[in-house]
Amino acid sequence: MPVNSWLTIRRCPAGDFNELVAIDDDACRLFETVGLNFDFAADHSFAVSEHSRWIRAGLDGNAFLATLPDGLNAGMLVMGFVDGEPYLDQISVRPEFMRRGIGRSLLEHALRWAGSKRLWLTTYSHVPWNRPFYERLGFECVPEPNCPESIRGIIAEGRRWLPRPEQRIAMRHTP
Repeated sequence: MPVNSWLTIRRCPAGDFNELVAIDDDACRLFETVGLNFDFAADHSFAVSEHSRWIRAGLDGNAFLATLPDGLNAGMLVMGFVDGEPYLDQISVRPEFMRRGIGRSLLEHALRWAGSKRLWLTTYSHVPWNRPFYERLGFECVPEPNCPESIRGIIAEGRRWLPRPEQRIAMRHTP
């Protein structure tokens, strides 16, 4: 899907799963600047679970790549459903392409994908490019007791494995 003259958001072909991982791994380097290290071995249960969801999303046509005119994939987006509601599983942009509107274009694609339904995501509250980014596009923090059970489960899984577990939050966009 053309976003503008320099960026295309397209479905990730089933064979390009490793490209999703490579983009996300690249983007995760930025988190090290705020003390978050996501150095999971490929066989770690968190990585296995995440990658299984991404593969399933790709097979269902719900994984996307943000591609530049030269064919380089600068960002990725993985969507899914949690209890029938749209869920933004992952959005990542390679650091060298950040601050060019790619993340915003991917998030706008996610909102269009969700249509008239609420869109959920989980993220870090304290990271300056996470929560504020989503809030600028109309997402709101949802207190954990007000989240559906499945979203609380995703938060719990993140808190089990991810650094700074106390900073994991749920956010929701209501059209």
